[in-house]
Amino acid sequence: MGLSDEAIYALFAELQNDTQLKSLNLRGNMISNDGCKAIASRLSEMKQMIRYIDLRENRIGRMGIKLIVEALERAQIVTKVHFYKDGRIEAYGTVENKTDTASVIERTSRSKEASQGKICLVDIRNNDCNGDLISTQDDFIGLSVVCC
Repeated sequence: MGLSDEAIYALFAELQNDTQLKSLNLRGNMISNDGCKAIASRLSEMKQMIRYIDLRENRIGRMGIKLIVEALERAQIVTKVHFYKDGRIEAYGTVENKTDTASVIERTSRSKEASQGKICLVDIRNNDCNGDLISTQDDFIGLSVVCC
């Protein structure tokens, strides 16, 4: 037996203010659509995105997938969400890179360059939907989600 939905709520309550978390492996647990509510709540409020969330081999259905996609869409740092029929969700947004620029004449200064890039991958393959994944743009009416 793995983590239940209740444990996911407790885990994400603890992680609420964590800005250092980069990857989260929740593979092979008992997370259902209800547990996805806790995950979705955290994703929509994030200022620093978790780069990878492994949710494979849980009990997540279509509603849980939709909750996660909608949460990513609401996140301020996300500009585009791609949902792949194989069960991957990719969120794209502005990635800030700090670079040093130096000149013989000028002093070294630090500048920020912003670029678009993948900021989060959520892997939801091998869940309860058993191939019945959200597969059309109609499942995301009102959102700018791209189904691939």
